[in-house]
Amino acid sequence: MDNKDSRIYFSKNPYPSGHKIERFRWFAELKPSLGILFHFELESEDYNQGEEIEIPKILISDYEMDENIDPDPNFFWETKYFWFMHKRCIISSINIVGYNHFDDRIIKYSPYDGGVLVGTVSNKIDFNNLANVLIKADSLSNYDKKNSIKSHIMSCECVDHEIQIITQKKHQYDIYWKGKIAEKITGGRLDFCHSFKAKVSNVKFEGIYYPENLSNQELRISLAKYSINFDSIPLHKENFRMKNKNL
Repeated sequence: MDNKDSRIYFSKNPYPSGHKIERFRWFAELKPSLGILFHFELESEDYNQGEEIEIPKILISDYEMDENIDPDPNFFWETKYFWFMHKRCIISSINIVGYNHFDDRIIKYSPYDGGVLVGTVSNKIDFNNLANVLIKADSLSNYDKKNSIKSHIMSCECVDHEIQIITQKKHQYDIYWKGKIAEKITGGRLDFCHSFKAKVSNVKFEGIYYPENLSNQELRISLAKYSINFDSIPLHKENFRMKNKNL
């Protein structure tokens, strides 16, 4: 991945120039009883790059405790302090991310069984034709169901993912990713009033991960069941999920 040209932007947040993408992964997972899934994981740099952040005079807790304060629905989203407290953005189909605001050097990753189904018996994926593919996941109409992709963006939910894969050069791709973001507001109702967009440059497709208990023959049978032109794709017999890390 080319870090210089890879950025993510959030509509109407206090950083109009966006945030550099620090890490990005894209690979496939073979589930023999289901099909082939694509996985994506995007992690930005810290929102705050050494800037001194002022603590707001009125915090969210004040809104919750004082009925006389008329809450501004954009206060949370447009205030740098709250972005600073959430540190960075992580959008992932393989991990649920936990972050302790009081121990800001640790990010905790918990396995998540997500992923976007791209290869089935009736609609096989062609690994020789990954260019100009548009992938959609987690439509707004089904936002209350189990999502294919989870997010750590200001404790907000994301839906309506559109991921466009464009060929840059042999085995290198540019990826354009956009989606809608909802703040959790009073009464548990979600209002999808925000959005994000990202461009990731010169991404390498990692290959296909498969269960360790498959024999070589079972592996080839399963791959042929859900895909074509997979012979030149790297195959990995290992766990692909992140462990906790120190920043």
